[in-house]
Amino acid sequence: MMYEDVTEARRQANELRTFKALVDNAPDGIIVADTNQVITYANAAMLDMLGYQSLVGMPASAILPPHTLQQMPELTRLALAGGKANVQIDYLRRDGAIITVNAAGLAVFNESGQLIGFATINRDISEQLRLEEERRRMQEQVIAAQQAMLRELSTPLLPIAEQVVAMPVIGAIDSHRAAQIMETLLEGVACYRARIAILDITGVRVVDTQVAGALMRVAQAARLLGAQVVITGIGPEVAQTLMHIGAELTSMIAKPNLQEGIAFALHQRKGDRAMVGV
Repeated sequence: MMYEDVTEARRQANELRTFKALVDNAPDGIIVADTNQVITYANAAMLDMLGYQSLVGMPASAILPPHTLQQMPELTRLALAGGKANVQIDYLRRDGAIITVNAAGLAVFNESGQLIGFATINRDISEQLRLEEERRRMQEQVIAAQQAMLRELSTPLLPIAEQVVAMPVIGAIDSHRAAQIMETLLEGVACYRARIAILDITGVRVVDTQVAGALMRVAQAARLLGAQVVITGIGPEVAQTLMHIGAELTSMIAKPNLQEGIAFALHQRKGDRAMVGV
């Protein structure tokens, strides 16, 4: 009987040494605290993660920032409920830096079923989060660049001749697009010192009150910069719509197509030069 007891004791001791070696050398940080939240164990990975030589005897609050401390009651409740509390929390390093970990927390009981503390297994994901944030920012930059390119392509401004620019508009016009058209056209008028700006809406199939109002505002703004707006490409359906909604196009000159609009602009420019010569 005594021989069996000694053998069992040796077996348990060997298992304990094996378990301790595994925990001590685990790649994830493992930390144990008693019911008073005083640290009773921390493995090498946890010490390296937080920059300490030892944590035993320190209060858990020393390595937890205030916002993580506020999470502790809920994490304790989850652990006591019988399962592992898998959460993302922050730790406070010895140098004051904050690191983020994926933590699996559980309650620790003795052989009698009495609660003796809590343990957490922690995997540092700070670098992973940093890389994810960097990728997110890069994606946002790429998306912004693509959107800027699409805006430029969707509302290109073309210098036709000296002091003459043209902008072909294709597709639907909403409030955002209308603001973009006005911004691009006005920048072009100012940049090229344009006297005539041709706005070709051949590719715009639907013109409602909002679109008509946007066209009026574009023409008025261009005139403030000294440019005359020539609108081209008004098809029968668009003309009927404009008449139906009572849109006033008196601030703009209308031509049936872009070719005639360009011819008009060049003729006007020639006339202006002749007047200056006189």
